[in-house]
Order: sequence, then C-alpha cells, then structure tokens
Amino acid sequence: MASILAIDTSTDIGSIALGDYHEGKAIVDHVHHHTYAVVAGHAEQFLPALQRLLTTAHLTPSAFSLIAVNRGPGSFAGVRMGLASARALCLVSGATLLAATRLEMMVAAMDPPHEDNALVLALADASRGEFFAGAYRYSSRCLLPVCVEEPLLLSGTDIASWYAHWQRTTPEAVSVVGDTGVAAHAHPDTSRWVLVPPPSAEVLLSWALRTFQSSADGSIRELAPCYVRAPNGTITPPVPTK
Repeated sequence: MASILAIDTSTDIGSIALGDYHEGKAIVDHVHHHTYAVVAGHAEQFLPALQRLLTTAHLTPSAFSLIAVNRGPGSFAGVRMGLASARALCLVSGATLLAATRLEMMVAAMDPPHEDNALVLALADASRGEFFAGAYRYSSRCLLPVCVEEPLLLSGTDIASWYAHWQRTTPEAVSVVGDTGVAAHAHPDTSRWVLVPPPSAEVLLSWALRTFQSSADGSIRELAPCYVRAPNGTITPPVPTK
C-alpha cells in the first residue's frame, strides 16, 4: 500500500486530499479531504491546513509515493504556490509528481461519455467576462488533449463560434462540460452540456492515480504552470488551428 496527495490552490477555495492506494488498482482508499476559503492568501493558509490533514491521517510529509497538483489556470499566486509546495514535498518524499490543468479536472469529474475517445469541450469562468476553454478526448484510461495543448482564454462572445468550429470539424457528437456561469454563453444546442461543480483535490486524486497507473512508459505530464492570461491581458485566439 502507498499514499497519494493532491493539491488544488488555483482558485479562492483551497483544496487538499490524501489517501492510500494499492499497486495495479485505480481506487483510492481512506481518503481525507480538507477545503478552506482563502482569506489571508494561500501562502498563509495552505501549510497549516496540510499539517492538520497529515495529523488526522497519521502521516508525515515523507509518506507519499505520488503527489498531484492543479497547475492552473486560475489565481497566479495560488497556482505558483501550489506547484512550489508540490515540488518541495516531492523532494522530501521522493514521490512522483503529476499535474493537471483545471479543465482536465473538470472532464475527469464528469460521467464518462457513451463513446470512448469522445470529444469533450471544457469551459470554466475566468472572471472579467472571460472564460478558460479546452478540447479533450475522453478516454477510459486517461485524458488526451486534442489539438489545444494549453487552455485558451475566450471572451463570452467567442464561445459560440469556438463551439461551432468543433462541431464542424468533428464527425462525432461533441459534449461540453462547464458550469452555470458559462452556460448562458453557449451555442443554442445545449442538449449535450454537462454541469459539474468546481474542481477539487478529491477529483485530482483519482485522476492522478488513474493517469499514473495507465502510463506504461512512466512518463510524467507537463509540470509548468498554466496561467493562460498574458501579462498584458491579451486574449488567446479563440479557434485552434490544425
């Protein structure tokens, strides 16, 4: 049996989860989960919250063999701190480090589409009237990004054309996962929309274990922070190019 830790500090709700797993089984047992509303800042609240969770689970920072972290997009300071903390804990424990974007976590949280390898578009509120958007192939084994390696930043008026682009270029049905904040900007055909709650460390926990155990070559996913917004606030072009 080994232990796994997941960290999400990408929004104004911090989330930490940990548990145990057995080699070859994609199920996390004895899960402990803690969330906190950011008041003073993640830097001031994260470490005390983690220490309380470790105490509850009777674990030390060196106990983990797998650590997962949300690498954004979201709060610049939160994403940066979450990644730095995850890397530091990996140095202490020797754990493997995996990272997922906020949109990958949203796709992981939805019920599986009827078709394996189905195209799923993910949308999340980015504030300022803008939205994070990404296209993914849903796999029963892992998440495989399609065409867009990093999430895009769209204005509300760009969502319909972005959605229409994928409908035109994809022969199969397209599913969309998002929240009520983006549903109002959707294409009129919302029959395949799935609404999910904000991502949490618990979702990241199961995603990381599934991804880790399905990677036969032992490869580690991208660990760079995903901020999306450029320093000057420009918006990424809404339609990906082939």
